[in-house]
This record gives sequence, C-alpha cells and structure tokens, in this order.
Amino acid sequence: MSEAKEEAVKTIVEFVKAPDIFQGDLLDVPAVAQLEKDAKYAQMYQLLNIFLTQRLDAYLDFYTANSALLKSFGLVQEDCIEKMRLVWLLSLGTNESPQIPASRVKYTFVVVEFTLGAAAA
Repeated sequence: MSEAKEEAVKTIVEFVKAPDIFQGDLLDVPAVAQLEKDAKYAQMYQLLNIFLTQRLDAYLDFYTANSALLKSFGLVQEDCIEKMRLVWLLSLGTNESPQIPASRVKYTFVVVEFTLGAAAA
C-alpha cells in the first residue's frame, strides 16, 4: 500500500513538472484518490486538485503555506506559476464561449505580477 502511495505522489510531481500536460483524470485514479485522506500525502493530492480544478490564486495560497514541501519534491515556483497560467488560459477556451474577454486574461497576469512583485520587495 505504501509503495502505491509513493508511486501516486511521483505521478503527481511528474504531472506538475510536465510542461505540456494540462489536464487528466488523475484525481479519479484509485492510488491517487487515496492520498486525499492520507496524513502524509494529503497536501500532494491538494496540489494536484488545485492544478486540475482551481485557479492561480489558490495555487499561490497553497505555495505560501507549503513552499518547503514543494521544494522538497523539486517543484520550482516559477515553473508552477507558468503552468497554472497556461492551465487557466486553456480552461477559458473550453469552459466558456468561443470569445474570451481580455479582462479575464489580464486578471491572471496582473495577479501573478502583483504577487511576485510583492514577494521580491
């Protein structure tokens, strides 16, 4: 059982690191789903859930609370932000009308620039 959980965590890390995979049904895979209630790995399930179902601001909140965990798995903040931006932009095209308002796109980039700028100061 422990081996399956560790493999599920590796799968999550690989998904987050992969620059060209933006969606999937990983949350429904039994080995991954069991992580949700696991004391040791629940945060990794939460990270996957953020990448698949939530927005950049949720990721930034998660990172603030769990930066050491992400670093321990070799996840780089800038790469994760870039992927979240792309996931969000791609979701606009699939979840809404064919026309995407510029204000919706601008929101993502303003939030990131503000957050990163404040962190650097």
